[in-house]
Amino acid sequence: GGPGLVFVVFPEALNLLPAFNVVIAILFFATLLFLAVDSAFSLLEALSLAIRDYMTNVSVERITLYVSIAGFLVGLLYATKSGLYYLDITDHFIVSYGLVIVGMLQAFLVGWSRHTPELIGYIENRSSFSIKKLWLISVRYLTPIFLLVLLAINLRAELSANYEGYPTESLLLLGLLPLLLAPLIGYLLDKKLR
Repeated sequence: GGPGLVFVVFPEALNLLPAFNVVIAILFFATLLFLAVDSAFSLLEALSLAIRDYMTNVSVERITLYVSIAGFLVGLLYATKSGLYYLDITDHFIVSYGLVIVGMLQAFLVGWSRHTPELIGYIENRSSFSIKKLWLISVRYLTPIFLLVLLAINLRAELSANYEGYPTESLLLLGLLPLLLAPLIGYLLDKKLR
């Protein structure tokens, strides 16, 4: 799985096709390129507009330029000889832990927010059936419990054997450290930009 599937296994499988393997490979990698560019646009715009909310005196174009330059510089790490190694570790930690933790926090904040009754009223007014009790149970209890179990299963697997046999130091430095630093950096930036 992971990046090795796309850049190692799939090209080898395409090479084994009896006919049209070059055409299919070109179509596959062109599609992959367009998906990457499309994803980059959405990430770039979301980050640029979030910064623009704090820095109203700076133009969106200038913020987008700075964010693009920062993304390019960080991306150089992944273009090195060991870039696939770094990408695999980063991807593993973001997907296995980061997204699960963000989902738990979002469910908690939405389910227990003081604005929850207003949100339920908004949904009820636009829905043909009542979701109030089912939705509240799901957002307050079922979703966080499910995600907590998923997180525990991932942690158990992580502690039993290092991911892909990578050294522990690499996993801590390239996977866990950025995951732990991200909320701290976000908090500090929020305090500084306000």
